[in-house]
Amino acid sequence: MTKLGVYWTIGDYGRQTTIDIARELIAGGVKLLELGLPFSDPLLDGPLIQESHHRVTASGFTYEDAVGCLSEICAIAKQAHAQVSVMTASQLLYDPLRLAKLPAVDGILVTDLNSRHPSPIQLPSPRVFFVSQQVVLSEDFRSLPNESLSMIYLTRLQGITGDGQSASSETAAAVQKLKTLTSQALPIWLGFGVTSVADVKACGSYGAAGAIIGTAFVRHIANAAKRAQELGTPLDARSAVRQWLEPFKAIFERA
Repeated sequence: MTKLGVYWTIGDYGRQTTIDIARELIAGGVKLLELGLPFSDPLLDGPLIQESHHRVTASGFTYEDAVGCLSEICAIAKQAHAQVSVMTASQLLYDPLRLAKLPAVDGILVTDLNSRHPSPIQLPSPRVFFVSQQVVLSEDFRSLPNESLSMIYLTRLQGITGDGQSASSETAAAVQKLKTLTSQALPIWLGFGVTSVADVKACGSYGAAGAIIGTAFVRHIANAAKRAQELGTPLDARSAVRQWLEPFKAIFERA
């Protein structure tokens, strides 16, 4: 059964909200938390996730705040046997002092690295190999970089994150080619344009181990925050997460 992963920008709507969201996602059956390090110019992300980064950076939430929050989430995830990956741009990691502050995680996805070459940055945790299916299906793509990898993140679509897009008919072929190229039995996760239970099931039919939802979840929490503001009440993030996860319960129950 296909596993579910969810993206969230660390610090969006505050540190405690991020912790509450992580706890509830894990308790609800999510197996992978993909956590974005807040950045003033996020790469590959569509408007909604860009807005989440801008909310965090405008709030004064620092890099040190983010890695402290990440450390707490890693401890929560470890107890529940869930995985945590960090999504970031290389600009945040070239500073050795910043890099040294990152806690150990299951994987680090650096959005602006060349997928055909090993990371030029000495990462403190295994790299999430991030690649588009167009690259995978090109004739000259015959191997993965020779470095420590935690998983493969294959884009289900070409372009930026977001919903309302259609998957490529070539996804299954890209998944199968990747499986022939790795002897490490690396799990392949699909992301970009994954928004619903049907999408997650489709990812499983392509042969992927899991599917990652970002924009649809960020939108749901943003809408909950807007409603709370209109009512003059605090955001109940944990309740909002439980509501969002409700349609996925059938997947978790069969997993």
